Amino acid sequence: MCVHPHTVEYDQCVREIAEYTREIASGRATAPTWLKRGMWLQQMSELAGAVRDYDRAEARAAELSLDELARLHNLRGVCYRRTLMSEQALRDLTRAVELRPERGLYWSNLGVARYFAGQIEPALADLNRSLELDDKNERTWETRAMCHQKLANHAQAVADFGRAFEIEGEALPLAYAQRAHSYLMLGCYDEAIADCDHGERLDSHEESFEIYRVRGVARYAQGDPDAALGDLSRAISLKSDFEELYLLRGLVYRALGDAAAAADDLTEYAKRHPTGAPQALAHIANMMHAFTPDENFIRESTRIYARGFVDGGIVLSASRRMPPADAA
Repeated sequence: MCVHPHTVEYDQCVREIAEYTREIASGRATAPTWLKRGMWLQQMSELAGAVRDYDRAEARAAELSLDELARLHNLRGVCYRRTLMSEQALRDLTRAVELRPERGLYWSNLGVARYFAGQIEPALADLNRSLELDDKNERTWETRAMCHQKLANHAQAVADFGRAFEIEGEALPLAYAQRAHSYLMLGCYDEAIADCDHGERLDSHEESFEIYRVRGVARYAQGDPDAALGDLSRAISLKSDFEELYLLRGLVYRALGDAAAAADDLTEYAKRHPTGAPQALAHIANMMHAFTPDENFIRESTRIYARGFVDGGIVLSASRRMPPADAA
């Protein structure tokens, strides 16, 4: 829920904020005035300012209708979720659905917040309820797909991503990498590669290292380690601080018989491992001896990818239309 400079929507936000600011300065502001300015600030991603305005509106809650109060809790909850304040987000978004349980969007936003808080099964229940009320919100389908991924329900995840893409028309590049991950887990390597190829064509700024990570694993699984090596090297060039990419590439180098390059990458993985080098080296040694190279690679890449996308790394696909005021 944001607008960008040098757009009609951005200019509209500036005008609306200026108008409500003048009203506030005149001393005539009511609770709805604060609420509306907060909404426009939120669309410009001025989240701290939006929360302050919502707080001021809530302090005069008697001046708000039930719909306005529910909207306030929903919007403030989204601000809290976007600033990683999960407890506050869940409190506000729960209150929004209590006040207006018939609003599918409010259930969707609650489900998104629960997903990012790690409450996967409650999130799934909220998203199911949202879809019962409104099955045209692509964000809801995408988030439910990600819940299914966390629960290893990859066939359902593929179906949900497909429905989201049908509604939206064209998703963001990372969304295709996300669906490709589920195809990969299902052993549908051609489909995984096709999704990554499509995401790569859309990713004009080359920002989504996930595209190359997933495609690299799929290409290795298809017996093309040279292509896999190229993809994983590209992923590292885009996200050099992500330690597990070195593990994946090291395993590919090992399969190609380049022991020196494999050792370099696996050493880099061990140095960067969050629990320390001894644990990382023990893990690598166990993988090297317990499985054949191919089984080892697929099993390990599956474990890595099953961690899912963390908040800040994930980009929920968003409509390119001007979002409604209550959208997350």
